[in-house]
Amino acid sequence: MALKAPLAALLVLLIPAAISGTGVLIDHVPARADQATVIAVIKQAFVRHRWVVRASNASSVTARYDGTSRDAEMTVTILNGQLIYEGSATVRPAGGTGAPPHPSGAPIPARWIRELRNDVAAGLATLPE
Repeated sequence: MALKAPLAALLVLLIPAAISGTGVLIDHVPARADQATVIAVIKQAFVRHRWVVRASNASSVTARYDGTSRDAEMTVTILNGQLIYEGSATVRPAGGTGAPPHPSGAPIPARWIRELRNDVAAGLATLPE
């Protein structure tokens, strides 16, 4: 019984540390910024953090990250003056146990989202409002 409180406290601390699914990366894209420039800013942010851009078009960029313990794929789309992300990760078991990876749909670490958000926001701040 005494273990339940510390376990619950640990879970409360871990839940904000991961984000998966869909969310708002940037809530305001400068209105006068052309989409090609916004797409270029998004690509630069991905590349700066060792993501590999897999595909892009006039309104979205899809990139993949291959890490030591977690792989992820994310798409960032320009939609209604915002940048929306959608993605998921695959977690590899620790210690090289040979066990198969956890299925896709694992959370993308919040730190990764935060780093991309900061770089994209910095790039967008240089564009005309």
